[in-house]
Amino acid sequence: MTLCGPSTLVPRVFEQMGCRVTHDVEEAIRDADIINLLRIQHERQRKSMFPSLGEYTSLMSAEKG
Repeated sequence: MTLCGPSTLVPRVFEQMGCRVTHDVEEAIRDADIINLLRIQHERQRKSMFPSLGEYTSLMSAEKG
């Protein structure tokens, strides 16, 4: 199983449970048989726990870097 998302939401600690972790969507889907996409439900979360759209975009750009 491969988990993909920004490092703030998909930390490498999941690797200790046997999952592969990547922050690159293209890498994650390259050999996938099944893809499950989830959206962040901002209306149910505390906004302080999630990056703003600008922060998310810069994080993802830096991680792909």
